[in-house]
Amino acid sequence: MKALLLVLTLGFVVVGYSQEYRLKGKITAVNDKPLPGVNVFETKAPGSGTQTDENGKFVLNFSEEGIYELTISHIGFTTQRINVDIGGSVPDLKVVMQESGFDLDEVVIVSNRDKETRDEVLSSISVLTSKQLAQTRQYSNVVSDIVARIPGVSLSNNRQQTRGQKLRGRSMLVLVDGIPQSTPLFVTDNLNYLDPSAIERIEVVKGSTSIYGNGAQGGIINYITKKGNTAKKMESHTKIGASSFLVKPDHTAGMHVSQFFNGQVGKVNYTLGGAYKQFGIMRSAKGEISSPKDGMGETEWYNLFSRIGFDAGKGYKLELMYNYFGNNQKSQLEQVSGVYGETPALGVFGERDPGLVGQGVKYNHNLRFSLNKSDIFKNTDLTATYYLQKFRTIYASYDYYTDLSQGYTGGQPELTSDQKGLRLNFNTDYALSDSFKGNIVYGLDILRNKTAQPMADGRLFTPEMDMKNYAGYLQIKAKIDDFIFKGGGRYETIDINVDDYTTIYRDNGETTGGGLAVKGGKLDYNAFTFNLGLRYNKWRFLQPYASFSQSFSVGELGRILRIATDPDIISDNIKDTRAVITDNFELGLEGRLTNKIRYGVNCFINKQKLGTTYIVNPETNFFELSRLPEKIYGAEFELNVIFNRKLDVDLSLSTIEGKTDNNDNGKFNDSEDEYMDGSRISPSIFRGDINYKLSPKWHVNIAGTYVGNRDRFEENEGGGYAYGRAPVKNFFLANLFTSYQLTDSTKVLVGIENLFNRDYYPLISQWSSRDADYIKGNGINCKVSVSIRL
Repeated sequence: MKALLLVLTLGFVVVGYSQEYRLKGKITAVNDKPLPGVNVFETKAPGSGTQTDENGKFVLNFSEEGIYELTISHIGFTTQRINVDIGGSVPDLKVVMQESGFDLDEVVIVSNRDKETRDEVLSSISVLTSKQLAQTRQYSNVVSDIVARIPGVSLSNNRQQTRGQKLRGRSMLVLVDGIPQSTPLFVTDNLNYLDPSAIERIEVVKGSTSIYGNGAQGGIINYITKKGNTAKKMESHTKIGASSFLVKPDHTAGMHVSQFFNGQVGKVNYTLGGAYKQFGIMRSAKGEISSPKDGMGETEWYNLFSRIGFDAGKGYKLELMYNYFGNNQKSQLEQVSGVYGETPALGVFGERDPGLVGQGVKYNHNLRFSLNKSDIFKNTDLTATYYLQKFRTIYASYDYYTDLSQGYTGGQPELTSDQKGLRLNFNTDYALSDSFKGNIVYGLDILRNKTAQPMADGRLFTPEMDMKNYAGYLQIKAKIDDFIFKGGGRYETIDINVDDYTTIYRDNGETTGGGLAVKGGKLDYNAFTFNLGLRYNKWRFLQPYASFSQSFSVGELGRILRIATDPDIISDNIKDTRAVITDNFELGLEGRLTNKIRYGVNCFINKQKLGTTYIVNPETNFFELSRLPEKIYGAEFELNVIFNRKLDVDLSLSTIEGKTDNNDNGKFNDSEDEYMDGSRISPSIFRGDINYKLSPKWHVNIAGTYVGNRDRFEENEGGGYAYGRAPVKNFFLANLFTSYQLTDSTKVLVGIENLFNRDYYPLISQWSSRDADYIKGNGINCKVSVSIRL
């Protein structure tokens, strides 16, 4: 901490004594209409740029005189690169942008640790822009709903814990500005780590990747938080709204308010703000009160956010970011279990168990300090990041943690994670000739993570795991004429200490388990993962790529330890603690058939020699971990069409399947082999978005989702299904967003979830085959907001 304060102090001193050069400008369309939200940045440092305000104006700061190349980009317009001479005067720049439909290089991807344009990425990626986020969060209350708009991501389940929401059938590494949120020691089944109001954009890199290390089996989801508008000293953005279900609205009223300030004063840019939400009870399409188990009804959500940046001159930039997020359920409802396949689980007003603790994320603290230095040595930029994250969540109550001998009837698991880390990332540009150039990204990651899972009543569920993780990596990119080649590797070393513990007593009404004293110890992991890829960009209409990538994971160690059956975790008899290497193969095509038609298609296969599938033992009815080989394969297709200035359409289709090699012979088509269950593999999903401008001030968006059938398993002897193996029936959902610009500063927004009031069961309610989880999805509900930007 002393070192951090010293760096900040030095930064302020340098700020005070360095000269500042400013570039002011205005960007318009060909009709002289100002363009807001245009990205303006120095080409070599896109992360330090700005966006135009509602009048198309911007201000960009420079620490030194000289000639700089600016990149100016906006979706639907041709990207421009302009050289500007920054000197003692304050030049005014005027830029007119030409409409172009789509540009594959219009999006800058930062989640690969190398700022890249879209046509340089050798895997499938998806980006939700600030415009798309503004639309989706008007009818989707939480981040997990928003992320579900991305092809390859399973649908959310209307619950606080996003159990079953995977990326290409596997767990993903969730980041906030590069800070890991999901602990690598225990899959948290949660994507809701912050409020959508604090997010500027979301980048998703699909497929196994080791670029950020442990845990990215399915890929990376990076929430990129808001940055200040440097064109003003202060800008205020206020949003106030209310919500209600439209069928039996009693007790369903909710409200939300957010306030953000941002701007730039001298060499300091800032964003400060927060959000508060309150939800009423949730109802189905028929007006039934949904069960409060793990639900979002009757909850309060909080988010505080701050980001402060300093341009210290001489290529040094400092930034401090802090985000706090939390939510808490204060339900007055009693849970009434349903009957799977017949009647839904409900909530009724009555005597609530006084021993229950409010479910939800009690806190999620994120602190990040970063230092960027351009040209720290020849053609090399440095990004150094120190971060802290503290997380605690409480789950719903489960009857099988009953221990009557100790006076416990059920129990609520918690999860706590405390992690801190340091990252040093170097980026060196090189050019062997005009047609052969690229860059090398390399660095060091250090992570300390402590994860545990106590019970809310004081019992121990999963022991504390103390992990020390060190990793070095190197990634080379080469552009040779129209070819782009990438290759790299990462070496990981991990030490995990576990104290002695006793497994928790479990009782499912038929059998009992747990109560085993286990000797702790030290677990060591070492792994090398690598990736290779090639892309060809000669033709606009056809840009193929192929890649192979690996990821490393300790294999959900927390879940393994809590169901241990061996009294010594270091015993030679225990093989379940072995780490997981995931191999991912991908082929893809992207292109523009015209300036207004863009497509992307890919197919993938990922394999694990040691899987991490949880199955229910039919003899004990308790979960056990299967480490059998796994194969997941699928395809994704996206099509974007701009019909005219008023109408554009986005369509996508994702399909996936997975199998386990039950006889471990390297094949997946034997009679003994099985399909993977619904907790990992979702049915095919078709998504569509229609955007229409009724007038320059009135915009409408309709987003539809069709979920197909999946029926892979037979009934058991009792006529039911094991957990995760029940069939899924198809359903269709549509959401509506519309906004109207009342004045230059005031906008009215309306969002309607489940526009046609479909009566349906979310995926987890169907495939889980549990009476208590047989909860219907939300019926039609409406949220109205007023947005004021000054």
